[in-house]
Amino acid sequence: MDYQEAKYIIDYFPRLMTEVERDTIRYYGFGYKIGKPENYESLDEYERKKEKIFSTFGVKENNETKNLIQNGFEQFVINIGKRIKEDTPEEYTLNKCPICKYLTRTPYAKQCRKCGHDWHAEIQGEFTFETAFRIAGRPYLWIVGECLSGTFQIGSRIDLTNFQLNLIPEIKQIEVCSRSVDGIMKELPSLGLEVNPKQEELIKKLVTKSAKPIMILTGQS
Repeated sequence: MDYQEAKYIIDYFPRLMTEVERDTIRYYGFGYKIGKPENYESLDEYERKKEKIFSTFGVKENNETKNLIQNGFEQFVINIGKRIKEDTPEEYTLNKCPICKYLTRTPYAKQCRKCGHDWHAEIQGEFTFETAFRIAGRPYLWIVGECLSGTFQIGSRIDLTNFQLNLIPEIKQIEVCSRSVDGIMKELPSLGLEVNPKQEELIKKLVTKSAKPIMILTGQS
């Protein structure tokens, strides 16, 4: 695994990192901002600045974090990527160009920065998330939201890879749900998804109201 792939995993699937790995990234990041001791008038001034910053932001500095970063940040990131690939390969996905397999910048990208191939045509629409629930006795998890653009239908797919999930489930059913949005009653589409209990738990935890829309894609190609 190279650095770019490993960096993509920790940037877009940070939930797969261990607590120590997250602590080490914070330790490196704040240490980089503070700078080197030689940039200060004295070692005491440097230590005071570091202690203040680390204390204010809860940065952990210990032998474990120092050891993980001892071979440099790039190698540390690669090591995280390798561990995640070995431990939980099914929990992440890399958004690559379908033609040349080059890694895109984000899970949301639909144009290759290497060969220029564009696959925006698979986007049917965009959907804002409001809530998710399951009705007793019925088979689906229901995702409720508002269509921002385009259209969708039964058989379309809902792309959740922008929410730390390796999940693009098919829309099995569509119904209408009445909800109050900003004090106004609206008829919102409710999309029925077939997911397992673990996937449902992660959706309810990670897919929240945010600035990020959900892409609705064409059916399986």
